[in-house]
Amino acid sequence: MQGKKSYQKLAGFRDFSSKGAYLKLELIKRLRGVFESYGFLPIETPHLEYAKVLISQVDEKADGAEGADGTEADKQIYRFFDHGKRDVALRFDHTLPLARYVAQYFYDIPIPFKRYVVGNVFRGESPQAGRYREFTQCDFDFVGINKPEVDAEVLQVIYHSLMALGIKDFVIKINHRYLLDCLIKKLGIIEKKSKLLQITDKLDKIGHEKVLEQLISLEVLKIAEAKRWLSFIEQKIDNPASLKSLVKDSFGDVEGLDEVYNDIERVYSILDAVGIDDSKYIIDLKVVRGLDYYTGMVYETFLGGDKKLGAICSGGRYDNLIGKFSGQELSGAGASIGLDRLLSFVEHDVLAHKIKAPCQLLIAILDDESLLFAYKWADDIRKKGINVEVYPKRAKLAKQFKYAQKKKFLYLLACGENEREGGEPVLADLNTGEKIKFSDIKALVDGLQGRLDELER
Repeated sequence: MQGKKSYQKLAGFRDFSSKGAYLKLELIKRLRGVFESYGFLPIETPHLEYAKVLISQVDEKADGAEGADGTEADKQIYRFFDHGKRDVALRFDHTLPLARYVAQYFYDIPIPFKRYVVGNVFRGESPQAGRYREFTQCDFDFVGINKPEVDAEVLQVIYHSLMALGIKDFVIKINHRYLLDCLIKKLGIIEKKSKLLQITDKLDKIGHEKVLEQLISLEVLKIAEAKRWLSFIEQKIDNPASLKSLVKDSFGDVEGLDEVYNDIERVYSILDAVGIDDSKYIIDLKVVRGLDYYTGMVYETFLGGDKKLGAICSGGRYDNLIGKFSGQELSGAGASIGLDRLLSFVEHDVLAHKIKAPCQLLIAILDDESLLFAYKWADDIRKKGINVEVYPKRAKLAKQFKYAQKKKFLYLLACGENEREGGEPVLADLNTGEKIKFSDIKALVDGLQGRLDELER
């Protein structure tokens, strides 16, 4: 078609077909059910904020960011002046809008404050598999309590969210930013903290040798120190006790180690008490998180065997962020589930076939007189909780059948003189080709309902 290229979508943005959009809505429905079962309630914040809300309050804003005045972070934020000449930006996450929200409505909300939000965020980064410039994040956060019990609850919600989506092959990797801060202080390089953590965070992305090269070439650590640091970070850790032993063996006495150990041990004891399989969470010191506002435990969740997809759920504790907006000392902890990354996985997974189909029954019209009967039947059938569409005019059955197949209907019911006059209606299964005859419409609806219930089990 002439001029077709003029109507292509922007790179890094997505269109969703009806099937994809329905699948996405179903995932959101399941996640909302988990969030609300833990007492998290929904809020909504604008896509657009004053730029200072998103930029001036943190040192780093995205993985690999250079800082509040760094060019890399600025490139990832969609920032512009609106018609009123206001300096505004599109949100790139939900955490900073949350901090602004809590500060603005502090005297109207309950503390502790537990909220979830589902909405699109925007980042001007290079598009690649599972990474987009506009994507949907499902965030849940617990504000106002600085206790490891809160981290344990966040981890429970992550676990049960993935299980609710039918995803069972995953692992939650846990680390503690305060531990890394203590070690950096012990090394005497606190002024290089941000750069060290940024580069360390790339271990799973670019590998040991390239990280070592960057640590040395950018003069973050000397050769011997860099090797020692990576040797420690890449150790396999089985439990909190082995973490404590590893730190002492590698660095001697470290101020703050007992606090870190007690936090992680408490989280482990709670997860064990609620019966979460200990194969689903591990301590991994390579989990750093690129944002500077994290202060305590951090976590990233990966699907088993799919390293290319990256983390599909990440988060952590941030004890100072909200105070920068509100002036109140309010700790926060939460996580974000990347829905678009998950969709790239579940679209090819068995879950996609278990979700209730939106197109369940099409009533085909064989003659003009049948339309009124069909609309009446459809109304009665919808009252049973079954989705029904009536083809809006008489047409050849083959044409209506083709429409049903293209729209992925499960069943088709033809309505003609035979059915109007009380003849035995026939239900066609469009997946198997089977034709099932019933004594009347009521029997057909009961039979259809039974089949649909069986599909959902």
